[in-house]
Amino acid sequence: MAYENFKPTMWAATIDRNLHQKSILVDWCNQKVKGQPNYGNKLEILGNGTVNIFDYDTETGLGAPETPEGGVTHLLIDQQKAFNFKVDDIDNAQTTPDLMPALMDEATEKLASARDLYVAEVGAGSSQISAALTIATPVEAKAAIDKALKVLRKNNVAPGMSVRIELAYWMYQLFRDYLVEAKTANDELIKNGTIGMYDGCQVAFTNNLKNDGTNDYMMVRTNKAIAFAGRTSKVEPYRPQNFFADAVKGLNVFGAVIARPKEIYVIKAKDGTEA
Repeated sequence: MAYENFKPTMWAATIDRNLHQKSILVDWCNQKVKGQPNYGNKLEILGNGTVNIFDYDTETGLGAPETPEGGVTHLLIDQQKAFNFKVDDIDNAQTTPDLMPALMDEATEKLASARDLYVAEVGAGSSQISAALTIATPVEAKAAIDKALKVLRKNNVAPGMSVRIELAYWMYQLFRDYLVEAKTANDELIKNGTIGMYDGCQVAFTNNLKNDGTNDYMMVRTNKAIAFAGRTSKVEPYRPQNFFADAVKGLNVFGAVIARPKEIYVIKAKDGTEA
């Protein structure tokens, strides 16, 4: 055995920390849940219910307490993604500058993409979705986005609520002249995918949106519309039977659900500028 000094807990924590930094779509999800994200677990989403305000009568007092709209919503951890790579000697790899971190970083990049793709797949199932559009001009791009925002505003998504417009790159190219620079060119916003502002909303582009072979499914949503939970549950060293080498395998489990259906709108569209 050549991996006596391997620290699985440390590597799992490093992967999870880096996943947070590398994810774009997951980063814009409600990740406040009750329970441990283990495969097969059903977790309660915290803070999902909405509360109404009403007039108070000093003579009759309060009526029965309401059940918040949205109430208790659960999220099932039903996705499992793994990595499994070989190194000659794990202990040597850990002491060789940048070798093990580079391998783990590569695995983390792929996990972040898989998690974002799943969030995109869940979001594409929104009941609030446009007809299939062909968008070829900046004016058409703006009209599609304005319609999405109009739907959210009618659903009481107030200007002060955090909303992000998540575009395919071709749509961003058409739309970018309408954007204004994010205040103070905030490094945190840029790092998490935001490249500008429009009508009080953050705007980001990503290659990880759902595509059905023809159309991209671009999302306009609050940061509570989709709930997500996940973690790296296992990172283990082992000795492959047929090789004189060590290997590392890891497992990341996660799940997502549309928690606030009124706070997400999907623009289903294809690039009309392509010949």
